[in-house]
Formats: sequence, C-alpha cells, structure tokens
Amino acid sequence: MEDDGQRYLEGVLRDVSEHKRRERELRRKERRYQAVFEDPNILVGLLDPDGTLLEVNETALEYVDADREAVVGEPFPETPWFAGDDPLRKRVEGWIDRAAAGEYVEFEADLSEAVRGDLIVEGVVRPVTDDDGEVVALLISDRDVTHRRERERELEVKTRAMDAAPIGIVLTDPHPEDNPLVDVNERFEKLTGYPESEAVGRNCRFLQGEATEAEPIAELRRAIDREVPTTVELRNYRRDGEAFWNEVTVAPIENDAGEVTHYVGFQRDVSDRKDHERRLERQNEQFDELAEIVSHDLRTPAETVRGRLELARGTGDPEHVADALTALERVDELRRELVDVLRRRGVLEGSDRVDVARLARSVWAARSPPADASLRAADPARMDANRQALRRLSENLIGNSLEHGGDGVRVRIGPLRGRPRLLPRGRWPRRPPPRTGRRCSNPASRGKTRRGSGWGWRSSAGSPTPTAGRSRPGIPTNWGESDSRSGRPKGSAFGRACPPRSLPPASSGNRRRSPRSYGSGVRPPLFRLEIRLCLVS
Repeated sequence: MEDDGQRYLEGVLRDVSEHKRRERELRRKERRYQAVFEDPNILVGLLDPDGTLLEVNETALEYVDADREAVVGEPFPETPWFAGDDPLRKRVEGWIDRAAAGEYVEFEADLSEAVRGDLIVEGVVRPVTDDDGEVVALLISDRDVTHRRERERELEVKTRAMDAAPIGIVLTDPHPEDNPLVDVNERFEKLTGYPESEAVGRNCRFLQGEATEAEPIAELRRAIDREVPTTVELRNYRRDGEAFWNEVTVAPIENDAGEVTHYVGFQRDVSDRKDHERRLERQNEQFDELAEIVSHDLRTPAETVRGRLELARGTGDPEHVADALTALERVDELRRELVDVLRRRGVLEGSDRVDVARLARSVWAARSPPADASLRAADPARMDANRQALRRLSENLIGNSLEHGGDGVRVRIGPLRGRPRLLPRGRWPRRPPPRTGRRCSNPASRGKTRRGSGWGWRSSAGSPTPTAGRSRPGIPTNWGESDSRSGRPKGSAFGRACPPRSLPPASSGNRRRSPRSYGSGVRPPLFRLEIRLCLVS
C-alpha cells in the first residue's frame, strides 16, 4: 500500500497451531483407519448411524459372493453376511441401535449359514463422534475366530469326556520339581476321596502307604525318566485310609515339536479283580487239595474191601463179604460227599449234636482192628460238629493209629474238664509244646516222619465245627505232636479244641483268647472246652 508516495507492506499473522494439530491428528486417524481397513485379518465396515453400509474392506468381501457396489449403500443387516439367518439379523439391528446411542458394543456371531464355509467372528461396533460428542458414524470390525472356537469346543468336549470317564485321570507337569498334579477329573476325586483342591500341586505319592510295594513305584519312575508309557498295579490309600488296588497307566504328552509337556495318568480301582484272582487261585489250590483228599479218603475203604474179599475167598466166611459191603457203602458215601462239595464249592455246611463216642466206635468197627488193639470212648462224649467232617477226622486218625501204631494200639476218646489237657493223664504235656504252634499253621504237616501224605489230617482241617453264619471267640483249633523221647512209647497225639455252646462273658479278669495262642506258650484260657478228641497210638 502507498501513503504520501511511501510504499508500505502490511502483514497479518494468525495462529494456526491448532489447525495444524488437527490436520496431523486427522492424517494419523486416516492412516490408522486405512491400516484397519487394509488389515487382511480383520473384517471392517463403516456404517451410517442409521445402519447403512458406507464402506467395507476387501477381507470382508472375500467371504460373500458380492462386490463392493452391491453392498455399499444397503442396510447392513440386509447384506449377504447375514442372509437367511433372521435371528442373527435381529441381533445386528440391536447392536447398531446401541452403538448409535453411544455404546461400545462387543459381539460374537456365527456367520456360517450365510457365507462360504464355517465362519465365527468376534468383534465390536464403535460409535464415531464429532467435537460435540454426537455420533456421526459407526465402525464395525471383527476377527475370524473359527479355528480358535473349534479348538475351544474340542477342549470343552475333552474336558467333559475326562470328567465323565469311568476311571481316574490326572495330568502332571514334569517341568516343576516333583512332577506335581495340575489337573484331576471327577472320577479321581471319587476314587481317592481327595478333592481337586487337595490334590493339585502335589506329587501322586500322597496316595501311597505302608502296603505300597517299592517295585511298581520304581517302574513308574523309570518310565517317566525314559519318557515312555507303562502300566503297574499297586496298593494305594484313599483319603479315609482305606487301601485299594490301583491299576495305574502313565503316558507322556508331546507338543508339535516332539517335546514332552505333560504326563497323563489313568487310575482304575481293580480291587474286585484282584480279589477274584485270589479266589480263583485259592479255588485251584483247593481243587488240587480236594483231589489229594479224595484219593486219601477213598484209599482206606478200598483197601478194606480188597482185604475182606481176599479173606472171604480164602476162608469162605460170609462175614468178610458183609464187611466188604459195609466198606463199599462208605465209598459210595464219600462219593456223595464229593458231589455235594463240588456243587456247593465248599466243604462244611451245617452242624449237629454229634455223639463222638458212638461215631468213633462205628469207624473202629469199619476198620476191623486187630485183636490186640483197643478203643475206649467215654460216654457221653458229645460236641457240636459237622457230622461228615468229624467222621473224616476220626477215620484218618483211627486209621493212621492202626496202620502205623504197631502192636497193642490203644485209642482213647473222652471229654476234658477244666483246663485243656491230653489223654492219658500224665503221659503228655498239659498243653501243646511251644513248637506245636508252627505245625498247627499247616494242618497238612507230616510231622517228624516222611511216611504218609499228610492229607488225612488236612482233609478235616477247618472241621468239625463250621464257622459259616457264626463267628465267635474260641474257633476250633487242631494240633498234633509226636513223642519220641527216650524211655517213652512212640506215638502221636492229636487235639481238637472246640468251644462249648455258651461261653462266660468276657471281662477284665476273664478275657477270651484264641486257642491258637497255645502254640506260642501262652497259658490256655480259663473257660472250659467242651470236648477234645485225642487219639494216642
């Protein structure tokens, strides 16, 4: 400008710092917006507050059979991403309404029904506001989480399967010290009685106890050290102290790189199976024993038949034939007993009031003893016993006395009064010698000789008093001892201690003790024993 021939320059200065800041912020937002739109892992759309689609990125278009022009300008819920899924469209409309009101809306949607293939997305609808806080646009962005959700569902199914499994399952982490439990299923809690809170973080050895053997534990440790699976059976203990047989299988779990990250353990209560195996083993042993017993018990009457028939043939005396027929009847009786045993799978059943003296005389007569042998059976001599078992006992003892006793065999049977002692008085100790206890534990012991099978005494072990259905102190006890001391007749004494029908009540001054304690040198109990069968050869 000029004034009086003078030229002047006039400049106007204005602070545009805020404007420049806004421009930079706008460019930054535009770059961020473009970065979001161009992210190949995110589905992005820009909406008008009324829900009209203003812009969409290429990633979102890849999931539908439509181009940009076909979807831009359309109400977002009506676009192909939600085609055919009316409930989902209603949900989308609700998200838009909430975001238009200024709410930040998070969502998850399964678009598999409308798009190509499976598609589960997780995202947000963000309200975009102006300087006055008014919502001018909505930005919707979501991410494909299909594979993640599938893995989560698989894990959920596996977790449910683990909890529903009929065996205990545990996971351990070998990286911390002591390989602690990191997860247990519900069956483990029921199996052991330990809740998850008391089990996780501890090594499984808390299930071990005094009956746990060392070898299966060592096998588990070796397998873990070698990172190989193994299965063992061992005694474990529940939280309440109850022992049980546990079949434990451990196996390593590897990641994609082949590195062991965890160990899985399967635990199954096999106590019933172990008990069944023991019963089968015992049953097999019993059948073997039964075969020996049958062979032994049948031998005596069979020999009687043979001997009597030979005498009848040689002498022509018909009485020998009658004796042979009696022995044959005993063979048939033994056959019937054997059938009953096999059918019942047991030896004893029921008891009677048996006249021991009468039964002994019957057995004595059936054996046709020599003239110099004698039997003295005191009357009355009665006891509660299984008649068949007591007969087997008498047959074996009397038969052995006659067979091995030599000349002048004397057999005496009678009741005992007061403390248990052997007959005849003064010849045998008042109670079984200390060593007898060890022999009592094996009723089939052959004693000090090598003659005989030992099965005769074994055939009546556990007899004559059955214990089924009745359990009380004073269970009958067998014992036997031979006397070979210098100056005394050689022979054998066998005892059968049986409790009377009623025993005096136990008290501090009169405690019942098992007759088994005799063998250890303990004084016998004070209550009376009703009968003891004693045969001395």
